[in-house]
Amino acid sequence: MLRSAVNFFHRAVERVGRALDDNEQAQREGQREQNGAEVKSVELERLTAEGLTLIERRNCMEPFRDQAAERFEVQTGSPCCWLARLI
Repeated sequence: MLRSAVNFFHRAVERVGRALDDNEQAQREGQREQNGAEVKSVELERLTAEGLTLIERRNCMEPFRDQAAERFEVQTGSPCCWLARLI
């Protein structure tokens, strides 16, 4: 059960991270295509707002993941598999 909680939050952080990478790429592309047209400006503003939302989501999920990993380690005496790869 604890491992599932850690994995759930870890996968959520990874999903948001991938979406954030895609958003950053789209923003760069939008900046290159910027030609002063209102449609392009509105799209770039939308992408920027979406990127900020994704950053907030990631920043909210990371503490949950870290706390779940900490609880897992306290209960089992061993680090979570994704955490062990980072060390």
